This record gives sequence, C-alpha cells and structure tokens, in this order.
Amino acid sequence: MQEYLETLIDRIRSSYWFIPTVMMLIAIVLSVLTIQIDRSASDNTAWIIDIIYVDSAEGARDVLSTIASSMITVAGVVFSITMVVLSLTSQQFGPLILVHFLRDRGNQLVLGTFVATFVYCLLILRSIRGSESLTFVPHLSILIGIGMALASLGVLIFFIHHVASTIQPTNILAKLANNLKKEMEIMFPEKIGESLSGVSSEILINVALEEKLEREAAQKEIIRPSHSGYLRLIRIDRVLDQAVNHNYIVRIEHHLGQFVTETDVLATIWFDIESSDERPDTTAIAKKLHPAFVIGISRTQSGDVAFMFVQLVEIAVRSLSPSLNDPFTAMMCIDRLKEALILLALQDLPSRYRFDKNGNLRVIAPVITYPEMFELSYVQIIEYAKNDERVLKHLMSVFSDLLLYVTAPDDETIHYYAKIVQQHLIRFEQR
Repeated sequence: MQEYLETLIDRIRSSYWFIPTVMMLIAIVLSVLTIQIDRSASDNTAWIIDIIYVDSAEGARDVLSTIASSMITVAGVVFSITMVVLSLTSQQFGPLILVHFLRDRGNQLVLGTFVATFVYCLLILRSIRGSESLTFVPHLSILIGIGMALASLGVLIFFIHHVASTIQPTNILAKLANNLKKEMEIMFPEKIGESLSGVSSEILINVALEEKLEREAAQKEIIRPSHSGYLRLIRIDRVLDQAVNHNYIVRIEHHLGQFVTETDVLATIWFDIESSDERPDTTAIAKKLHPAFVIGISRTQSGDVAFMFVQLVEIAVRSLSPSLNDPFTAMMCIDRLKEALILLALQDLPSRYRFDKNGNLRVIAPVITYPEMFELSYVQIIEYAKNDERVLKHLMSVFSDLLLYVTAPDDETIHYYAKIVQQHLIRFEQR
C-alpha cells in the first residue's frame, strides 16, 4: 500500500492535471459562495454596478460568455504551446529532461488559472435570471469573474516569459545542477547505521562475515522483485530495523536506479539459526522486508543521484552529436558535472557496512564511489568529444581542477582518463 501511495504521489507531482483540477474545484466552491452572497445581500452589492457597468441580465450574460469563451480558447493555445516546447526540448536535450518540465509548477498554474476562470464564469452564467417574473444579476460574482479574467491576462504574459526562459540551456543546466546539489546534501553524509570510521577495531572484524557467509552457505533467504522496473527507493532505515528485530544480516544487491526483473535478486538474508531456540519462519520474515524496496516504471530524482548525473551527460552527448553540433552547451554540462564531482569529493561517503548499537553487522548496502561517478560523468563525453579539440582541452582543464579535491586512489581514475583525452589532443597536433 505504501509503495502504491509513493508511486501515486510521484505521478501527481509530474502530472499536468492535478493542479488544474484542484484550481477548478476551488473555482466551483467560489462560485457557490459568491452566488449565495449575491442572493443574501443583493442590496449591499449595488455599488458594484458602477464598477462593472453591467445592470441587465443580458449584459451580464454577454460579459461572462465572452470571458468563458476566451479563456477556454487561450487554455487550448497554452496547452498547444506547452506540447510544442516539450517536443522541441525532447529533441534537443533528450527525453530524460522532460521530467523537469512536467514538474514545473509555473506551467501547471497557468493552465489551471485559465481552466478555473472558464469553469467559474460558466457556473455564474447559469445563475443569471432575466425574465419578467424573476430578475437576478449576481454583481459580486461578475466582478470576481472580471478580476479573474484580468489575472488570467497577467498569467498569460508570465507564461510567455516563463517558457522563453525555461528552454534556455543555461537555465536548464542551472536547474539540474541545483536539484543535484540539494539531493546530494540530503544523501551525504549517510545518517543510517554507522560508517567504518565510527566503530572500534573489534567491530571491524565483522566485515569478514560477508565472505564467511558466502563460503559457509549459512541459512539464507532471497528476496526477488514482485514485478520488473527501476529500483526507485530503498528504505535503509526499515531494512536496518527489520534486521535488528529478527536477528539477521541482509545484503542489498542493487543500486538505486538499476533495472530489475522478477528473476533478479533484490537482497540476500542470512539468519542466525544457531542462536535461536526455535527455528524461525524465514520466508515470512523475508516478506516483511519486501516493502522496503520501491520499484517503478521509470527512474526518479528522489535519492537517485546517479540519474541526475545521467541527465547532464545526456545533454552533453546530444550537444556533441553531428545533428546539433553545439560544443558550448556540452562544455557547460562538463562544468556542471565538475561542480557535482567536487561536492561529492568533499562529502563523507558512507561504508557498505551498517552496524546496530551493539556493534553487530546488520546491513551490507551498495554505496556510490567517486570513481564510478566520475566514469558515469565523463566516459561517454570523452568518446563523443574526440573530434572536437575545444571540448577536449576543456576536459583537461576540468580534470586538473578535480585533482585538487581528490586523494588516492580516486585520483588514479582521473589520471587514467586524462591520458585518453591527451592522446586525442595529440592526434590534432599531428594533423
């Protein structure tokens, strides 16, 4: 149930329908309230006639009909423009970047404003009466409708400016880098369990249990995914609590963002059968751990730092393709990746091994390493940039800067790929 709710929340955040729907419901409630106010205080709202210049039922219908028809027309235009922008952005920057546009609250609020104004005016329109026996013109409601129309005009101007600025490469990369920085500040240092630097030398002996467990083939259970998809979330705190409560050791087999199938192993559990008086139901205990792994149809930014690196790499690779040939955008991506790698180098990266309060090894978790993230960032870019001397020189400059922040053995990876870049540059000099 919790996995379903988290998937639903993520879909809502990246959907275009949720905020417009909420705003439409607010407009419905507002229309009911304003009509009731007009009916109960019709005499007190007569001064509004001097503002809206509408005194007859026919005039009120014309005003609201004009606003409603124009709003639904503009809403259609806004939706069309949004689709065109998404299409062009996908072609130039790649489909992975679309998640940022789908989560853009500005575009959702713009569409919601037009829809809400249309629904409000439509509902107020049906309340107007102009017969000989009954005449009712909701002056306050009409005034609010006109105010919403003026607000929609301002929102339209904002939308044009917002779209024009959103699709600029500098703004896209800045937003990606800012989101990546925030996520890394949340992820590191790891606060669940204890790293190797925080335990005594006696506890470090437990690290050998990983090899011992495999060698001696202790009582174990294997957790497999209930369905295929991308590993979106691993609740390490829940894994650690379950391991402590049921006295077992669990090894998580996959990183966040990896694609798993129903035949893959999510985690391996080793039970301490000898220390228990009764043989536990290991299968039932293993099932309790299953909700700690959230699997979805696509990767998300929440906790998946590698996916955010991939988004920057995709933009750089596309920019270096012959179809776009935009090396300056690629160099901006290289700079943003450099920023993230420097931040990663300054973080206190956690150990694979997590211990309980008594110093017992409980969780063996996959962790991000600096060489892995460096290779993820620059290996593909180096391959696509081998025919562009400017980008290669920029890479060498970035690698030199990164060496100031890393120590052995992480610097070996940078030196290795710096030599590859240098070989590509030598070919340009030999031409």
